[in-house]
Amino acid sequence: WGRHATVQLQEETAYKAALGQLRAVFTGQPGWGSGQGGLHLVVLALPGVAPAWAVHLMRDCMRAEVALLVPEAKGTPSAATLIGQVHTDDRDRIGYEATQAGLAAKLEEVLVHGVMMPRPQEPPRPGDRTLVGRWMDVHRNLPPSWPGGSTSSLSEEKPLVSVCIVHHNRPEMLLQAIASLQEQEYKPIEVVVYDNGSDGPRIPAELAKVELELAKLAPNQGWLLRSPTIVTLGTARNAAAKARYL
Repeated sequence: WGRHATVQLQEETAYKAALGQLRAVFTGQPGWGSGQGGLHLVVLALPGVAPAWAVHLMRDCMRAEVALLVPEAKGTPSAATLIGQVHTDDRDRIGYEATQAGLAAKLEEVLVHGVMMPRPQEPPRPGDRTLVGRWMDVHRNLPPSWPGGSTSSLSEEKPLVSVCIVHHNRPEMLLQAIASLQEQEYKPIEVVVYDNGSDGPRIPAELAKVELELAKLAPNQGWLLRSPTIVTLGTARNAAAKARYL
């Protein structure tokens, strides 16, 4: 499921960027940055395995003359697959050593000297469609409205919303975050602070202050949950998701 959801996210991101509706989004493996009116720079991050969408994304960018930065890791098949899509003469300009230091050095280089639009190693075949083009077709063919029943308006009812604040060894801003939530106009909320395996020396004292602040909220609307070990963000959110909305 995660793999399919990721593919859909990449395609939707590219589609929205083409419409100029996206400024920047970072999704874990790749990072997109869009300039005025569309995509400006794509950075493919350090690869583990090069999924199919990464290759298609590179091809789409080269067709659209979008700048690329691509990792090079000698002996790594996934990196070889990615950089292999680029014309041999352009690889030195857009490739970077597949380490954090290598990526930082390449970003510094392009900030000084600019980026280039790489050419594909193989010219596009006649009839090839980009992912963006397919998304455009899908949205053009959507009906003007979908049939369905009536939906309730938030102006008629105010459902309870769980606000989950997850932190690990960074308690300094928790009190400010709670105060900010209290100032919101939408009042039916519960605040759930999830301490994700914090182990710093100041944590017990800081969390005691947080508990006192949560106690000032309406009954059963302030909670402090603690995990002795670090868990995923999804696990933390699931623990907090008790209301109708999260």
